[in-house]
Amino acid sequence: MDRSIGDMPTLPGGSERSWKGILQPGSSFGRYRVHRFLGRGGMGEVYEVEHELNGAHYAMKVLSSEIPQTPENISRFEREAKVMARLEHPNVISVDYFDETDGKYWFRMELARGIEEGVVTLGDLAARNGGRIGQGLLVCLFEQILDGLSCAHEKGVIHRDLKPGNILLAHSDEMAGGIVPKISDFGLVRLVGQDWLLHKTLISTQQSLGERATEETKDSQGLSTQSLVGTYAYMSPEQKQRRLIDERSDIYAVGLMIYRLLTGYANPGEKIRKKDSTLHAFWQRIVDQSVREDPEDRFATAAAMLVELRRGHRVLASLDGKASLQKSDVEFQAKRCYTANRYLDEASMIFPNDTEVLEFRAVMREQLDILQELKIKMQNFRRLKKYGDALAVSQQFCAVCIEDEDINKFIVEYPELVTREQLRQLIEEASWFLEAEEFEAASQAAQKALSVDPEDGRARQIHGQALAMLKKMQIQHTREQVSKGLHKTHSLLRQKRYAEALDTLRHTPCSDSIHPKVIALRNACQAGLKTIRQYWEKAEEARKSSDYQRAISLLNKVLHGVAPEDPGTIERLNRLRSEVKELSAASTEMDHAWKNGSYKKCLAAADRILAFQPEHPKARECKVECTDKIQSIQPYIDKAEEYCQNQQYDKAIATLEQTKRHYCLRKRNAKDDAGIETQHTA
Repeated sequence: MDRSIGDMPTLPGGSERSWKGILQPGSSFGRYRVHRFLGRGGMGEVYEVEHELNGAHYAMKVLSSEIPQTPENISRFEREAKVMARLEHPNVISVDYFDETDGKYWFRMELARGIEEGVVTLGDLAARNGGRIGQGLLVCLFEQILDGLSCAHEKGVIHRDLKPGNILLAHSDEMAGGIVPKISDFGLVRLVGQDWLLHKTLISTQQSLGERATEETKDSQGLSTQSLVGTYAYMSPEQKQRRLIDERSDIYAVGLMIYRLLTGYANPGEKIRKKDSTLHAFWQRIVDQSVREDPEDRFATAAAMLVELRRGHRVLASLDGKASLQKSDVEFQAKRCYTANRYLDEASMIFPNDTEVLEFRAVMREQLDILQELKIKMQNFRRLKKYGDALAVSQQFCAVCIEDEDINKFIVEYPELVTREQLRQLIEEASWFLEAEEFEAASQAAQKALSVDPEDGRARQIHGQALAMLKKMQIQHTREQVSKGLHKTHSLLRQKRYAEALDTLRHTPCSDSIHPKVIALRNACQAGLKTIRQYWEKAEEARKSSDYQRAISLLNKVLHGVAPEDPGTIERLNRLRSEVKELSAASTEMDHAWKNGSYKKCLAAADRILAFQPEHPKARECKVECTDKIQSIQPYIDKAEEYCQNQQYDKAIATLEQTKRHYCLRKRNAKDDAGIETQHTA
């Protein structure tokens, strides 16, 4: 339990298990925001609250629901607030406001946060050190405690429930060592003879005259105001016997606390009567005079005990001061900064002005500030689930300090946190895809999640749902494809586009189906294509026989009746027309070249005709004759070239002219016969 106010006593008749808080964390109460429950003490329950206007944090004590809301109890609760408000002392928890909200009575107190996490009370400090506190630190703390207690006694207030859990600890830059103890929880004062306490001044006057008030009073419920209340282990004998008490009862409790914190005994009352050889003689004297059976034999006042304690301060401090400083240095070098700081706090309280201590304190504060910044960064990264960044910061932290529980715990948990975050993100992504009906992506994301944790139920559920929806969608998609394919095939058949219809049917998922409708469509397509191929074959035969007119006529019949938009037929018809055009041009060119004696040009035209019609008679004949002519002319050309090389140009010209006349080569130019004309020009 978080205890910013220490181990608070439980009221008689109350059950901690059956208790339910008056206020709930996160709720609003008047102008305050409730943060957390801190504990129970005296007549009330204590919460940490934040003022909604200025953001200041306080401890708020609310009258417990287990206390009857009678005028007398409300008055006692209010008097407790007034008593604490009068105790203006740095070592007493201050109260500055009392009010009622929604029928609940409360007062506002100073909030003591402790000196570090988990160390809020004097009891916490002792528990952290194995139940003990060093002598030097202890004397410094109890000097302040007795100073605050003396202030309370002077105002007529007896605590009656002093114990380590009711001494809160706070940091203070003004105090040497930085630790300030604060007395808290004066609630039991209200339950036991508060009227007498409020009139302490008058009673003290009467006692000085030899008169002692010994009568017992009754409250409105008929209960004795001197009933047994408080923490039994720290009660004085007169308190246990329900006799009239004064400030010396608190002194008894202080002595017991000192004994316990020096020796570590859980129940100090069992061994307090005998001399303890483990105690320094000074402490033995302090404890012995504090816990005597007869109040008359104890210190008369807290102030008197404080005077005696201060006499031994220097001696006790020297026993622990240097040892604490040495321990602090050893722990600091071992990267245990928190432990080092605790020892340094002890040394600072003992030697507040020592140069070595002050220098080490400055270094320690700088180091702790750096560690605090790193820890806050780690916590922020962890809250944002940026675990990689958080790990890097944690490793920086551990390079300086190795004893932070939160940092070490995170480093241990890091692999699991990363795995959990990765799994969470994948499942979140898969869920989003599933809701968006993107089932393929949902299935893939769920499979990735299952690769991280094969047993994750949510991932398996999403994967199963996604696969089921994919299968359903696949079936629906197949049906739609079949319907569209058959409809398109039927439409193409009506347009007599048999090739496209058959191709569409082949790409339809049901193309291999034995359904009668599919078979009928396939047969109709194949029958139409068969008819078209028959026309193509006849047209090809006509083409081979050079009957281009018939071939074109057959293809036109296909386009005008059998299949008006058949692409294969259109392609063949265009190719045939181009071939006819090419043949006509080549034939004309061949005749013209033959007439002009241009044998090479004539030969080229004949080759073009034979490329389309290998058996063309005229082209075959022309090719043979042109080849013969060219072969006959070539010797004369070679001879003319030889004359040219020997610079016998007249003979070369005469040879060429003779060849020209012999073969009737008229109107010849360089393009007609390159060989002869070249030699002629030369």
